[in-house]
Amino acid sequence: MYIEEVDFTGHVTLVVFNKVKEPISFKLADHDDFNIVANGFMWLQYFPSNAHHTITAVINEKREIVQWYFEITLANDLTKDGMPYFDDLFLDVVVLPNKEIFVLDEDELLNALKNEKISEDDYRLARVELDKLHTTLTAGNYDLLKRWDADFKTLCSVI
Repeated sequence: MYIEEVDFTGHVTLVVFNKVKEPISFKLADHDDFNIVANGFMWLQYFPSNAHHTITAVINEKREIVQWYFEITLANDLTKDGMPYFDDLFLDVVVLPNKEIFVLDEDELLNALKNEKISEDDYRLARVELDKLHTTLTAGNYDLLKRWDADFKTLCSVI
């Protein structure tokens, strides 16, 4: 669905994992492994217009947030068929429900620059976007972390 409101403008999608062959788990720092894909899990994905990131709210079978996963992007756009997509810039941020923040794949971003998969401008854009996101997240001012439940209920009502 497309949303145009004060706190968010862009597309939101919902991916539902009804039955998976094998769960996918994720290890993060000192935390135990936790699933990000399993039967009954859902991903609420935000593609903000005029931003250089996307957000995936990983929701478990109990309809609780497992994590918010931010992808730093070169661009967010739509296919000819109207499906949202993004051009990945390697750098990621994870926010846990307890508000812990983790920056991931800084080495991948640097390797992409060294191997000329991205330009110097792309590298700088990724770093600037990370800095903006980190500042907003540490201040507790990122509204999408608060509005996910309402958007989730809206999308669930139409599927």
